Amino acid sequence: MPRAAHHRPRPRWCDHAVGYCAVLQPRQAEVLAWVAQGYSNQWIARHLIISVTTVNTHVQAVYDALGVAGDPDRHPRILAALWWRQHFGGTTCQK
Repeated sequence: MPRAAHHRPRPRWCDHAVGYCAVLQPRQAEVLAWVAQGYSNQWIARHLIISVTTVNTHVQAVYDALGVAGDPDRHPRILAALWWRQHFGGTTCQK
């Protein structure tokens, strides 16, 4: 079966998130939401049907946009997830 047949539409909350969060591109906001829920980059790549390299690029862009990149001791993945929770509360992705 072709990969495109497995494509899942963006969850409804993404449209709200993108409108609210002008600092992120739509796909970056979507990736951040999955990161905030603790999913690995590999899982996100499989779910969104994109490469892990592309997910890594989106994650790095999110870190840069939120100002949490650069110092690994600051735990950018956790800070990005906390930023998401602060702005969107308990909003979760649909599996």
